[in-house]
Amino acid sequence: MADFDRFLREESISSPHAVTQKIVHRWLGRMSCGPITLRHKVHLIARLFNHLLALGIVTHNPADFMLTTSKRIAYPSFRPYIFSKQEVAAILQEARKLSSYPQFPLRPQTCCMIITLLYALGLRLGEVCRLRVNDVDLDQATLFIRDTKFHKNRTVPFGPRLNKHLEAYLDVRRTVFPPLRADDSLFVALQRRSVGLNTIEHTFRKLIKKAGITASPGRRQPRLHDLRHTFAVQRLLRWYREGAEVQSKLPLLSTFMGHIDLKSTQFYLDITGDLLEEANTRFFRRFGSSFHEEVR
Repeated sequence: MADFDRFLREESISSPHAVTQKIVHRWLGRMSCGPITLRHKVHLIARLFNHLLALGIVTHNPADFMLTTSKRIAYPSFRPYIFSKQEVAAILQEARKLSSYPQFPLRPQTCCMIITLLYALGLRLGEVCRLRVNDVDLDQATLFIRDTKFHKNRTVPFGPRLNKHLEAYLDVRRTVFPPLRADDSLFVALQRRSVGLNTIEHTFRKLIKKAGITASPGRRQPRLHDLRHTFAVQRLLRWYREGAEVQSKLPLLSTFMGHIDLKSTQFYLDITGDLLEEANTRFFRRFGSSFHEEVR
């Protein structure tokens, strides 16, 4: 319900009378969850408007059509927004320009570091916001991810560049909020309280707008979670270009991203033009001569 409320505010819809079937359909089009979860969300909206109907506040239920027309709802197709390296660089540049204020003194540094972790390691936003200081091991270059979506812990390695960024952030964090205790939240806003997920998502929407990043006509706007999709696609693309056996690598990617099976990982591997080009190049490298012989 919170997501629906946020969507209505973004659409400048302040009255339940203005919520139409088209609005509900557009909201569902932004979702990245499966059909069972989507149907559950539709049921929640339908129940809300049934309550408003009973109170005489509205005269129709905009979600009823999705529950009564068919048992198999034809939900909008989902495709994530895959950010380019240039777009991510532009977002981070805008993040560095963010102003600080008393309620959030480390705003630019925190937002920049969180976006970097989401993009570089494909983490979930909740996993990043729940990190504690002792979850960061600079010597071993690892992050300990606890309390994941599937209630499983995992250790995520990172490279030397990210190591330097985390070290610099910890130095600033230590200066602004001394002393730096092991069980403190890594990312804080005010008085050692963890920064909120909604705060980061709201800031990210502002950043992509300032960076001039927008979806093509007919597509939904980029989301923060699309950085996780971007990580998966770019990792796959690098494997293709390195000549690796991609199918044998997928279980590694699945473990790294904290998925319980390959099916969950495959959901993130959106087919982009670059991936198609690399797959096509590999196919003709292996079988192109056979086709040429057939032609001759």
